[in-house]
Amino acid sequence: MKVVLDANVVISGIFWGGPPQQILKHWLEGKLTLVMTAPVLAEYQDVLRRMTGSHGADIYAKWNHYLTELAEFVEPLQVAAICRDTGDQKYLEAAAGGRVQALVSGDKDLVVLKVIDGIPILPPRAFLQSLKIQ
Repeated sequence: MKVVLDANVVISGIFWGGPPQQILKHWLEGKLTLVMTAPVLAEYQDVLRRMTGSHGADIYAKWNHYLTELAEFVEPLQVAAICRDTGDQKYLEAAAGGRVQALVSGDKDLVVLKVIDGIPILPPRAFLQSLKIQ
């Protein structure tokens, strides 16, 4: 199953656990394909860099490696839906460009859209409940 994860899901999974961590685990085990675009990766890297600071170089290097080497990169595709937080539009475009089965987000500005171009937008817990790989 191909998915786009927004930065809050990735960062929560790395640092706090819960459903976001389970989603990352499924991805690292090869049960999911993480799809992203260059703008999505840039946001992941920016937030990860800020979260790890100067004392977390090893954590940053490890996760940056996973993100750059294990994800499927696609070209963004414009969508008719416009996110009320225009900074999150990149996730919609990545989902459309990758023809994914789900966009997973804890961001209300994305989740409120529910579906774009036939792609469901689900919070992490709801996404996990929809999986057959649990």
